[in-house]
Amino acid sequence: NQTIHASIAMDWTDAATSSSSSAEEDSGQAASQEQSQTDEETVIDVSEGEDWGPAFVCAENGEPLSVSFGTDMFVVCGWHLANEAMYKFAASVISQERGWMCRVPMSKDRAFYLPVTIPLWGIVEPSHSHIGLHFNFVFHVDQNRIIGAAVYPVRDRFQFVKPGSVVNLHGPVTWFHRHGYASLEHPHRAFGSSGSASVMGTLTILGYLLLGGLISIVVCTVVYTTVLRPRLIKRYLKP
Repeated sequence: NQTIHASIAMDWTDAATSSSSSAEEDSGQAASQEQSQTDEETVIDVSEGEDWGPAFVCAENGEPLSVSFGTDMFVVCGWHLANEAMYKFAASVISQERGWMCRVPMSKDRAFYLPVTIPLWGIVEPSHSHIGLHFNFVFHVDQNRIIGAAVYPVRDRFQFVKPGSVVNLHGPVTWFHRHGYASLEHPHRAFGSSGSASVMGTLTILGYLLLGGLISIVVCTVVYTTVLRPRLIKRYLKP
């Protein structure tokens, strides 16, 4: 079975690249410098054989699927299964009989590329297929170099497709700083605001515990004042 080779080609602008961060600079400053080049775009390419060419040409505008470098965004692209060969390719990727092998350039000189694989999630039927529509596009960046990239499906809706169908692919594009999951665009915010959510959850629990303690103190005080104290006075302080 032949493997499809794809390239996520980076269209680098002439904007000046950020200088390397010194050891004293924190990760937030470095991430802010890297994210400043928002005019750069990533274009996903593909071709059969050894050459690399356009992979996703969106049916909506006839342009390759592209995203802004360093900018979190949401993309929508209609993938036209124009003929039987393209449909069979999609079906073979779903069945994991063939691979959709990709690459992304690390920097503007395109001296090195990172491997990326685009999987398709679905079910292949005798006369048609069902393809998952939602994908996450993830990039890791360090000193204006892409050091990691991944494209993977996430369960959402599945579309009925056959030769001639337009698959309505969509999903978020997220850029991370270095090897972790700190947002490149918002360097002091963790991915999905998980850090803030964790803090808020802890504070909520502590708040409930404090409220429960205060209620217990109030109830005990009322019981002592209205019930126990009069009984004790009556029993032990009789004239």
